[in-house]
Amino acid sequence: MFIIGCNNLILTLNRQGRKPSMGEVRCVWTPGVVVWMVLLLVCWSSRVEGQCPPGVMPGDCTCTPDQQGKYHLDCSCPTRYQDLVISASAIPTHTYSIKFSKCSGSVEVEEDTFNHLPNLENIAFHSIASLTFHNSSVQPFITILDKTFTLTLEDISALAFEEEAVVFYSDSMDAAMYKISITDSTITEFGKYSIITPLGELLLRNVTFSQTLEEHTVDVGFDGVKVTLDALDATAGLGSEWLVGNVTYLNITRSNLTLLPRAFSAVEMTPPNPTIILVDNQFGSVISGGRDTPSSDRLASLPTQALSVYLHSDSNTHISASGNRLTSCRCEDLKWLLEEDPKNINNNTTRLKQAVQASLQTGCEDRNLNYVLDECQDAPSGAKASYPMHGLAFSYTVLLGCVACFLFAHTHNNA
Repeated sequence: MFIIGCNNLILTLNRQGRKPSMGEVRCVWTPGVVVWMVLLLVCWSSRVEGQCPPGVMPGDCTCTPDQQGKYHLDCSCPTRYQDLVISASAIPTHTYSIKFSKCSGSVEVEEDTFNHLPNLENIAFHSIASLTFHNSSVQPFITILDKTFTLTLEDISALAFEEEAVVFYSDSMDAAMYKISITDSTITEFGKYSIITPLGELLLRNVTFSQTLEEHTVDVGFDGVKVTLDALDATAGLGSEWLVGNVTYLNITRSNLTLLPRAFSAVEMTPPNPTIILVDNQFGSVISGGRDTPSSDRLASLPTQALSVYLHSDSNTHISASGNRLTSCRCEDLKWLLEEDPKNINNNTTRLKQAVQASLQTGCEDRNLNYVLDECQDAPSGAKASYPMHGLAFSYTVLLGCVACFLFAHTHNNA
């Protein structure tokens, strides 16, 4: 309306045969220039939004630039069921954030895919049917010192890590700035040395391991990391020293855990104020025949050194345990509670065992856990004095006695 008014003023002045004054010129040009500049900016921004730099982009991508000219990539598979291969040549150098989502086919991340991106801050994969990280596929070259680098994996139906798939480190960057989050996923391959990096935080939530984790599957470094393991299905087994490194906060909750001997023995709780939380976990598993059938094969609930994290005697360790359960209550299920680690005997290790023992709610049926522990402690070395094996041993004894009596009577009658 303002421009129309100014145009009418120009027409009036022309009819009068005089030139407009400076104020009248400003009335005509200033609003018009401003409006046209705004329109040009809107048109330019609408064209830039969604456009990506020239190159072979992975899948269907949109690129959103920031004020510094760096890009956020949001990509999906070209068609819903088409497979996707991601390589370094497909990603613009000035990318700072990448998200891949909505792929019902397989997605493979090739070697050295992200190591040419100095501004990279975030990699995310969401809602992928099958995702494989090949060797050295996540090894970014990080130069930003005041930014947090995050790898987020969510809703992956089949997630596979090859050996040394995730390896990132920068001498100039604090390890606390690195974070890995895996949620709502099934890990089908998680081999030795899959993740080797100093971390600030590791989160595994609602994750299923379809195979036993090997030694040194995850190495979190020595700077002290916050580890949260929530709602894990690890009935396939957490192997000896599967997790390695210094930890300041270890939170294991709502998980089904088959702990193999020395599962956590490569974890060192870093002083001065480490925290251990063990809440609502099921220890041990039944691998065949069902829980109450004679053919059941129960894996030990707390085998030797199952929860033997290294605790410093001078650290102010916070320990919280409640609502934990044993699958069964044999002596072999209680070895960790009964044994002493000669390399790590102090008040904190004693407190940890006492807290876990007090938190155990089921597994011994109608028997008192303390009574069973005393019974196992008094049993000769190698003896199977564990419950419920007593009833079976007694049955065998009675059966053998009956057989002996029958043979004796039969021999006497023949004589």
